[in-house]
Amino acid sequence: MAAAGPDGSAAGAAQQVGGVSSGQHQVSPWLFLWLTVAATGGPLALAALYVPGVLGDARGAAGLVAILGAVLFVPPLLIWLRYSSEITGPGGLYWFVEAGAGRVAARVQGALWV
Repeated sequence: MAAAGPDGSAAGAAQQVGGVSSGQHQVSPWLFLWLTVAATGGPLALAALYVPGVLGDARGAAGLVAILGAVLFVPPLLIWLRYSSEITGPGGLYWFVEAGAGRVAARVQGALWV
């Protein structure tokens, strides 16, 4: 369902998902990016503490693995940025999955997080 814009038309209106109209307050892409970077700080710190001991003799490949990890993180981040411009509200990741893959997939994803 699409919400109507201020002039009553659907043009330029944000998508309405789950009965909550989005688009009231949009987070800037830069703020979203920095929040994402800040949210990954904890896991990165844990990796920095534990990975050297786990690597053992494979330390030569650690740089490559770190670069691949960062590169592989970019596509999901771009998808989240795209969806966040269209789908906002209290549904969070559930609404992202629902919009992209359907309600059944969103419920499975939600159950996996519980």
